[in-house]
Amino acid sequence: MSPPTRPASPTNRHFWFTLPATAPPERIWTLWTDVSNWRQWDTGLESARAITPFGPGSTGEIVADGRTSTFTVTAYTVGRSYTIRTNLPGAALHVRRFLKDEGNAATLTHEVWFSGPLAFVFAGLFGAKFRRLLPDAVAHVNQLAHAH
Repeated sequence: MSPPTRPASPTNRHFWFTLPATAPPERIWTLWTDVSNWRQWDTGLESARAITPFGPGSTGEIVADGRTSTFTVTAYTVGRSYTIRTNLPGAALHVRRFLKDEGNAATLTHEVWFSGPLAFVFAGLFGAKFRRLLPDAVAHVNQLAHAH
């Protein structure tokens, strides 16, 4: 899947937020792959932990709104991007984080989508909230990367 370049018509079922990276991309990558500290920059999470070392095929748990969910890393390119998938009844939640570095300009993007027959149900339940939190999460990881 290629990175979205601009939102054609983001919906609660598929949306993303892109920000110019003002921190070094390798510092952003370090924060993005440090599962136990995702809560530092993603205020929608209560906690997160890796069950296996973070990388291709690894698993972990996130707690949000009092619910614990298991995720699996379904795509992984070192230093550039990864996608995690959380299975839901009749659907799945996908989160893709990626860096695009074009010499003197880098961007970071956090993309979210729901798939499966009941994707519309979960998009209706959670999509608007996730879309609202996304810009702050992207900005926070960029800010924290300056401090690390």
